[in-house]
Amino acid sequence: MQFASSPWGKPQDILQLAVGIWQVSTASHGGIKLSAELNRKMPDYMRKKGGWYEEDCEWALVALVFPHAFKPSALRYAEESARNWHPDEYEQFRQVVLQPGESRVKDERAFIERHKNDWVVTSAIAVADGVRCWAKRGDETRTYLVPEDEYRQRAPFGFVIDPSRHRQVA
Repeated sequence: MQFASSPWGKPQDILQLAVGIWQVSTASHGGIKLSAELNRKMPDYMRKKGGWYEEDCEWALVALVFPHAFKPSALRYAEESARNWHPDEYEQFRQVVLQPGESRVKDERAFIERHKNDWVVTSAIAVADGVRCWAKRGDETRTYLVPEDEYRQRAPFGFVIDPSRHRQVA
């Protein structure tokens, strides 16, 4: 099968993985293309218009539904990728509830919910006396100074300011 175009530009390489499933690469990106027939077999909550699934995360949804087209090592990575980046679809497809630590997206959502009323750093820069941090809470922004060694220990989703310990500087 030849494709004149893809969502990522003109295809450079096309590899058929199975009947109706192609891996498409372009100069800038790529992904999986499903035939119209196979795309209709994707669950509604996973289906992408036109049958195009980008290569970073969406391909994993295709691998869950059509495992016969992928190598065992790719299937292990697809499970991990789908859990991390498409947890809602993964949970529905596998009929499971992912627990804390099993999905990056769900963990980030939980962090945001847990700290919705806190000052969360949005940007920072090292300065002579620590780390100057710009933090938001709702629509308001403040600047704080945080000790460098403390800032280095920040959580994966952000650093939360403690106004009782961190000095506001602006």
